[in-house]
Amino acid sequence: LAAERASGVLGKAAVVVGRGKERSERRAGSGERHALVVGVSDYRQDVPGAFPRLTYAASDARALASVLGRTTGGQGTVTILQDRDATREKILEALVGLRGRMREEDTLVLFFAGHGSIGRADDGQSHYYLVPHDGQLTDLGTTALRDDRLEEALGNIPARQVVVILDACYSGGGAGLIRARGVTNPTVSAAPAGKGLIEASAGRVVISASKPDQVAWEDDQ
Repeated sequence: LAAERASGVLGKAAVVVGRGKERSERRAGSGERHALVVGVSDYRQDVPGAFPRLTYAASDARALASVLGRTTGGQGTVTILQDRDATREKILEALVGLRGRMREEDTLVLFFAGHGSIGRADDGQSHYYLVPHDGQLTDLGTTALRDDRLEEALGNIPARQVVVILDACYSGGGAGLIRARGVTNPTVSAAPAGKGLIEASAGRVVISASKPDQVAWEDDQ
């Protein structure tokens, strides 16, 4: 998927190779359920390009983690990273950790609530980013989570069933819209056309709060 974003390589492919067990080898419902739940309301403010704080992202994450913790039945784990613990490094470390302990028959839930933005990367293209606690609008490439890097991280996790829930803006809603879960990057003229931050595929369900050109709002109700 990351290669397809950059060059449309899948449309030119002559052979597509799929990895995994045959259907007859799979045992339905035999795996564990794991979750990585991330919520960022308290963004770091002492850096250039700081993102405005949010009100409900971290509490949304805690609420979901509580529900998921009750449904694992002891067969799995729920990892929650919120506010200052939800740095780019710790989120990536958590994804690597899941890769090491999950199996093909397991199910993964990935939830992120916080800011989303777009920015131009070192490949010269616009990309979507999920913004962790230490994210900076002026340096998204090294401080935020880029779309194709997230695709790669998820693709390295062997679980064949993945549910991704994204409560963040995809393209931002204007720097003055503090209640929007996203910030427009003035250096980018347009969002990546027609692409979501993370795409659905076989065995993967994506639930998102907005389309690629929409904002996701916070509301007291």
